Amino acid sequence: MVGADLGLHTASGFIGGGQIGCDYQAGVWVVGVQGMFDGSGMQGSNTDATGVFAVNSSIPWLATVTGRVGVTATPTVLVYAKGGGAWVRDNYTLSSIAPGGTALANANPTASGWTVGGGVEWSFAGNWSAFAEYNYLDFGTPGVTFTSIVGGPTFPINVKENINSFMVGVNYRFGAIGY
Repeated sequence: MVGADLGLHTASGFIGGGQIGCDYQAGVWVVGVQGMFDGSGMQGSNTDATGVFAVNSSIPWLATVTGRVGVTATPTVLVYAKGGGAWVRDNYTLSSIAPGGTALANANPTASGWTVGGGVEWSFAGNWSAFAEYNYLDFGTPGVTFTSIVGGPTFPINVKENINSFMVGVNYRFGAIGY
């Protein structure tokens, strides 16, 4: 599906959520899988090149399922890389710039893509660890179908979406103490 191009904008905001996973350690090497779900307050907007339309977006949630491979830099510090699948829920509204900014159409797709990242995890007290990581999520450029609010037809708009995130957090590990 080929759609119109209405310019670009950067959405920003905080994300927060939880993760669950499993790791296996053999010597200095650690391999594992992880699922993460985050609520988001990211929002953005732009005006198209003609100055006629405004596009507003918000991201209520995102999720990933990844594998990770790491090496222990010290007995309590793990340095790792990760990659896998990613999903994001988007809310878009297309409005006129005319006084009052009348909403004309909206779309609420869930996009799928891929993610890659890396980070550092520090085991600081028994089964407790803290981490800092960077992730890049890419959802390509799908043609998103917008539905007219004013009774007109549906129409596609191209949306290129990627997310750069930096996260910090605390984990509790069930079972054996690692690293």
